[in-house]
Amino acid sequence: TDVLKRVPLLSVDLDGNVSLRGSSNIRVLINNKPSTIAASSVADALKQIPADQIQTVEVITSPSAKYDAEGSGGIINIVTKQNNLRGGSLSLNTGVGLRATNLGLNGNYSNGKFGVSLGGFGRASYNQPGSFENSQNSISLATGARTNVVQGADTRRNDAFGRYTLGLTYDFNKQNSLAGSLAYGLRNGDNYQDNLVSRIANGTAPLTVNSIRDVASTNNSNTVDASLNYTHLFDVKQRELSVLTLFSRNNQTNNFTNSVFDPTGPTDGAARRYVGQLGNNNDSYNEEYTGQLDYQTPTVKDQLLELGVKDIVRRVNSDYSYFYDASQQPTAGSPNLNNSFRYRQNVAAGYATYTIGLPKGFTIKPGVRFEYTS
Repeated sequence: TDVLKRVPLLSVDLDGNVSLRGSSNIRVLINNKPSTIAASSVADALKQIPADQIQTVEVITSPSAKYDAEGSGGIINIVTKQNNLRGGSLSLNTGVGLRATNLGLNGNYSNGKFGVSLGGFGRASYNQPGSFENSQNSISLATGARTNVVQGADTRRNDAFGRYTLGLTYDFNKQNSLAGSLAYGLRNGDNYQDNLVSRIANGTAPLTVNSIRDVASTNNSNTVDASLNYTHLFDVKQRELSVLTLFSRNNQTNNFTNSVFDPTGPTDGAARRYVGQLGNNNDSYNEEYTGQLDYQTPTVKDQLLELGVKDIVRRVNSDYSYFYDASQQPTAGSPNLNNSFRYRQNVAAGYATYTIGLPKGFTIKPGVRFEYTS
């Protein structure tokens, strides 16, 4: 998000949400291609892409008819670094520490017709065990009664994020080429508060144990993006045909567990008396398939006609369950606490644009686009 904060017209809030000229109805592309992680959460997508892997950020404030109707507020295209040198090279950037480890890759091989590239950056942090204690004093304005609440716990945290991309290209000849890519990104986090003890005192009374808990939360997200692109260049300059297929899937897991112990018993170690366990599990995925055909050809001098068709199939699944006690069985008699969400969408589209060159470098580009959603 620090990179986008320096881009004109863009603003980023404290949660990492991006807006363009005040509008959050934007479309985010990664290397000119859509990704389910960007569709689910722009903030999460930015967390998966390290700043040193971003080459440029392109902002399109008035998208033409070639682009999807989604994101009427504008389009942001994040272009990552590519290495197109002939021959072979591989560079590693790694660091190992007591609190974190990172690995950066940037490699490529090309023999003229065939090329392969590998790049990305990842970081795993393993927070050293710690602890905290805080105290809160409150006074009732109505009665003047004082209440003191003291909480303390041992803490642990593990995090991992990164994104790696494998690219393949093959030039059959000067007019026909094939390019494919496979990218994997993740953003995982586990948080633990062990032996979270709450003590409370009213007035001048001594502190008494109010609750004893072990709290654990998991927030994991991983994304797979795959693409295959065929391009044919005609003998006529600027006449081009391209076929693009895309697959993207984002998986998310959000789990929370609250283990409760008897507050009248021991507060430390195995001597604590287990009472029960409450929590919830939420597993979801966002999947997208795209097929696209684009054709462009010059008509007369300084004029270009572009035509294309596109089809997108989307699937969204989310399963939420609430459980209690150690067996993690669904809560009996509370069906409203468990739910499943299924969403299917198909978007078929076609477009045509016509670019007309004007004197002094100006151009106009009228266009029309049709979309049908089911």
